[in-house]
Amino acid sequence: MAISKEDLHQAILKRYQDVTKHSRFYHYTSLAVLVDHVLPEFKLRFSHPNNFNDPFDCNEWLLNHETTNKEFQVGMKESKIYTQSNRSFKRKIKRDYYKGDSTRRILNSEKKVYRMACFSKLSDEVLMWSHYADRHKGVCVGFDFPHLYEDKFILVPVIYEDKIEPFSGLANNLEVILHWLTTKSKRWEYEEEIRAIMRTKLISDQYDYVQVDPSCIREIVFGCNVPDQVIRKSLKKFKNAGLKLKDLRIARMRINPKTFLLKAEKIN
Repeated sequence: MAISKEDLHQAILKRYQDVTKHSRFYHYTSLAVLVDHVLPEFKLRFSHPNNFNDPFDCNEWLLNHETTNKEFQVGMKESKIYTQSNRSFKRKIKRDYYKGDSTRRILNSEKKVYRMACFSKLSDEVLMWSHYADRHKGVCVGFDFPHLYEDKFILVPVIYEDKIEPFSGLANNLEVILHWLTTKSKRWEYEEEIRAIMRTKLISDQYDYVQVDPSCIREIVFGCNVPDQVIRKSLKKFKNAGLKLKDLRIARMRINPKTFLLKAEKIN
């Protein structure tokens, strides 16, 4: 049975409610990216969905669109393109609508103008450090953002599903887009991801950049494989970039000798 318009609406509301429970969002990256790109102008890089490492992520062909005849009639009632079309073209529109092809075309077009930056609720996930923070030689930066950051982006939690549920043809387009941009396989559940989502004027696969207030940076955690000398040099660079280190939580990860987990050790 398809996810109804109301069920999808409630699911999106729940995501908003979930993100408001958190104030700190962690971004894993390499030291080079932090020092050379983030700190000089305090800009975050937002990626096009086509550049994600999961081929299922934001793939419009995975959207299972299910439309009843009643939903089609409601959807086409005020459509001038449909009402003014000839019979054969109406049949084609109806066929595409039932299959979800029209929705996929809309979403494929919409995907071109969305960019996302990825965060996590966690700062100590071993696999995140391995995959996104230069194999534990990078950093995890804690940002304090409101879930709606001015007119720059919104923060929406990713949900993880075992299967792809169809959705009603009457569902709100914007809610369908948000659902589509923030739904992944349960295989990625360990990431506990929060996505910052923005619209851009770019129409290619290029990255976009968003400037943030330096005061949003509240925590910097070094990976367990970062040498002490590199940490000292990095802290000098952070200070030269304008960060007030005394106002930040600075830590480094250590391997917990009793478990396969990481433990943060405060530096300052």
